[in-house]
Amino acid sequence: MLNRSGLARLAGIAVLAAALCACGPQKAETPSDRTERGLSGNVRQVTMKLYYPPQAYGSVPVNRTALDLWMYSITVFDRDGFVSEERYFNRDNRLTSIAIHDRDKEGRPMGLTSRLANGDLELRLVYRYDDEGRRSREEYYDDNGLLTGSYDYRYDDRGRVESSMMEASYSDGSSRLNEIRYRYDASGSAVEEEYREQPSGDVMLRIAHAYRDGRRVYTSHYQRGRWLEGRVFYYYDPDGNLIKESSYQVPDDAEGRYDGMTREEDFPLAFFSSETRYEYRYFERD
Repeated sequence: MLNRSGLARLAGIAVLAAALCACGPQKAETPSDRTERGLSGNVRQVTMKLYYPPQAYGSVPVNRTALDLWMYSITVFDRDGFVSEERYFNRDNRLTSIAIHDRDKEGRPMGLTSRLANGDLELRLVYRYDDEGRRSREEYYDDNGLLTGSYDYRYDDRGRVESSMMEASYSDGSSRLNEIRYRYDASGSAVEEEYREQPSGDVMLRIAHAYRDGRRVYTSHYQRGRWLEGRVFYYYDPDGNLIKESSYQVPDDAEGRYDGMTREEDFPLAFFSSETRYEYRYFERD
């Protein structure tokens, strides 16, 4: 089975998948990955780069102009807008893994297979669908073919993801079961995700999204659903494609002092934790 760091990466994939599912009703035709990810224009490649401040490795003060590259990924789309592969690299520009996306003959996503740079299997992700063609389950398998995690989705009468049940198994023999509940505003945008531990039902994490002119401008993470522990700010290019995410970690002793601060410049530089940048390449017009 995967260790906890491996499961963390799986969780990252699952969060993206859940966000895609939560965008709106499932259509009869298969929307492209480019459409589901909200990309504008005929994008053929997206490069994501994750940076951390130097203080992550010592006591050097935060310097936003001298961030250290931690890892990056390159996502390649075909002309129809579907992802063909994703390559992941470490901070030394060495390839760490390649994820190949699988589809059925109708083009519907069926999952992905990720292999390490040496060709060894790292993990497999499998999608299951219900009778209405909606994604109902995701299954995660390790390199030995053992099921290490799953997401089961439930939809409301408008075809939006209402809740999901996440189950994870760890290499130490432990497991975890969490329910995620989603809430939407009048326009159909996802505004809240609430993570509840099962079977107690206790809220572990609440994630709230704020929008302006239809674009997500920041996301807030609330520990136990109440205490602000982090906020992420989003920036876009003129086409509406995301180009930067700036993340801030709020200390435990903040006591609500930063809850009402909705601009990045309001947060102390000492709270800065990471920055993610996105670069785009486009197909030339025929």
